[in-house]
Amino acid sequence: MSTVDNRIVSMQFDNAAFESKLGATIGSLDALKKSLDFSNSQKNIGDLENTGKNFNMGNMGGAVDGISGKFLALATVGITALATITAKAVESGLAFAKSFTFQPVMDGFHEFETNMNSIPPSCQTRSPRAPRLTT
Repeated sequence: MSTVDNRIVSMQFDNAAFESKLGATIGSLDALKKSLDFSNSQKNIGDLENTGKNFNMGNMGGAVDGISGKFLALATVGITALATITAKAVESGLAFAKSFTFQPVMDGFHEFETNMNSIPPSCQTRSPRAPRLTT
């Protein structure tokens, strides 16, 4: 059985096995490179750059501005409608409050007072034997 010291000290390098495995690795890398086809990469990057230069967001910006204007008009209509509703509510509330004024009631009491004050003179004029009322 080998000891720990023997394992550390004894080291071997099999060059033939290393080169055969290295050759297999290089062959795999070459096959990968051929399948990726980097021959047109510079042309493809140039095409991508030209496409990026032709990309324009101006039309989209105009469309967003148009939609923004429509939302502004819609907001104006909504605010106007709310203002009209509020004005009508205030107007109705004031009319309701004015219907509770005491002027018609006071006018009715004055009419009643006038009628009550006219009763004794009318009783006195009807019959000489009618009792005299004092106020």
